[in-house]
Amino acid sequence: FDGSRMILFVVSDGSPACTMYYGKPGINATKKVVDRLRKNGVEVYSLCIDPSAMADNNEIYGHHNNFDVTDPRVADKVIKKVLGS
Repeated sequence: FDGSRMILFVVSDGSPACTMYYGKPGINATKKVVDRLRKNGVEVYSLCIDPSAMADNNEIYGHHNNFDVTDPRVADKVIKKVLGS
């Protein structure tokens, strides 16, 4: 937290890598962490690799910060746009 730009790209298939929660509780727990990161100045983006997870990831990351990147060329464009390249 030295004042420089902080960016986190999350590559997600929509399935939590945790056996303790899933569904709505998993969405809420993940959104809470994302919201805390953003409050601390971290830009958080989701690169969604499974189109069926778009709705859940929109809820977690916000639809402006969640991108369907099942086509790898889209992922490249999204990353370049966020980084300003």
